[in-house]
Amino acid sequence: GKILLGGYTSGVHRNMIIVRLKANGNLDNTFATGGIFKLEIANRGSACYQLAMQNDGKIVAGGFIDMIILNSYYIFDFGAVRLTASGILDNTFGDGGVVIANKQYVDAASSVSILSDGRIVLGGSTNNFGDNKFAALCLLTNGALDSTFGTGGWSVPDFYGCNAVCNAMIVEPDDDIIMAGNASINAGTSYYPTVAM
Repeated sequence: GKILLGGYTSGVHRNMIIVRLKANGNLDNTFATGGIFKLEIANRGSACYQLAMQNDGKIVAGGFIDMIILNSYYIFDFGAVRLTASGILDNTFGDGGVVIANKQYVDAASSVSILSDGRIVLGGSTNNFGDNKFAALCLLTNGALDSTFGTGGWSVPDFYGCNAVCNAMIVEPDDDIIMAGNASINAGTSYYPTVAM
């Protein structure tokens, strides 16, 4: 009956936060620090856009991790964080509980799901100073890229060369992945809903 919330703080760098509440809405002090986990990485910002819970109670957050480079330009990467059920970074996942995956210049995950075998799929978009493209990234249970998925762990479907952004994703019981979002055609003047399976 406890409630998990994910998001980010504001400031020069955003910081991913995950909050756990008791069923009555009060902070759960048995989780992280006073009920709040905050991701702080030097010279990088982060945000959580969706949470998923594994069968073992571990919590996976999907979103982005950014870095400021010259002239205050931001590079965004897919970001995934896994916490133990008590809100501590899971050191068996990625680098100290954190995975940063770069496809192009601007990559951001808007969703996260768990496959039946425990692999983790992040859905979002990728951009190489041009049109956005749907993007899905599959991670093994230890946070390594799953080389059997797409090309090197990434699947980037092309919707007739148009600008497309994935806003949500679910995994069906048979592990089919459904991504939904929008695509713009005719120089961004029209928007049509799109679904990729």
